[in-house]
Amino acid sequence: MIDWPCQTRLVELLDCGDYLAIVCTMVDHDTPAVPVYIDDGNALASLHRELAANVPFRGARSDAAGTPGDRNVELRVAPPFPLGRLASL
Repeated sequence: MIDWPCQTRLVELLDCGDYLAIVCTMVDHDTPAVPVYIDDGNALASLHRELAANVPFRGARSDAAGTPGDRNVELRVAPPFPLGRLASL
């Protein structure tokens, strides 16, 4: 992850019986917005947030983060394989 927003997406596959659910959840850094010292992984994550937010045209004031509808979502699809196999993958 380099660009703003500094998030990653957790993707889960769920067997819901008649359909396969692909659940996508946004995950944020659990660090301060501005680093004090660069002495551990948390401080490095804070520096990453600060640098990404300050990039002209792609930082915190841009539309790069999308809308709330672009974030957490459940996608329901017809399973391309028998769902009983999902538990063994």
